Amino acid sequence: MARNLVSPILCGTVADLAVLDGAKMFDGTIAWCAQIGTAVNAEVITTPGAYRFVAGSVSPDNNQSQLVVVPGTNPGSGKWVRCDQHIDLILPITFATADQTALVTVPAELTLLPDYLGPFWEMITTWAGGVASTIALTWHNQSGTGGDGSLLGSTTGDGTFPVRSFFRGTAGDGFSSTLRRIVLNPTATVLFQRIISAFTSGTGNVHIPCSLISAPIIPIAPS
Repeated sequence: MARNLVSPILCGTVADLAVLDGAKMFDGTIAWCAQIGTAVNAEVITTPGAYRFVAGSVSPDNNQSQLVVVPGTNPGSGKWVRCDQHIDLILPITFATADQTALVTVPAELTLLPDYLGPFWEMITTWAGGVASTIALTWHNQSGTGGDGSLLGSTTGDGTFPVRSFFRGTAGDGFSSTLRRIVLNPTATVLFQRIISAFTSGTGNVHIPCSLISAPIIPIAPS
């Protein structure tokens, strides 16, 4: 198949990238966006993003175009898949997010490697309500499911979010077990957890800084 690997496409946002006709793109074409430009809980993602066109990809956009951009015309011809070597994956949450909700599903073309002790909370409004309420993150991949708070929050969860701020949170247990890695392979999910009780107010985002590996890896259980 013919490829255009010489001239990258330059766009202002992923919305501009989505305007391009998927049927007219060469497999492997690279696009650079000055900013992603989508919003997570009303916070616009101003981070720049690089994407590679993957002909025939059927991966959906389920994360505000942070991992996949779907062409608005002829989307069946392929998708734009994120190709930055390192990304800050931002996932919106609120007090109403249900226990075990999948916040992200990794597309078929990618494997993500969360930074060691990297995930943290960004709380936009105060979280309150319930009785000693706490929340956490875990994951599910080909090797199984991590324990409570394995990605962020630990087994007891995090629960003191009185002001708008970034909160380091409690280190996920999955990072501390003999220093093994958490690998989010294609189809892996990150799950939101209500560890204790339930909040009645609050909005925010979860940040998961991670390396992006454009290759299939079959992970071994990291616990």
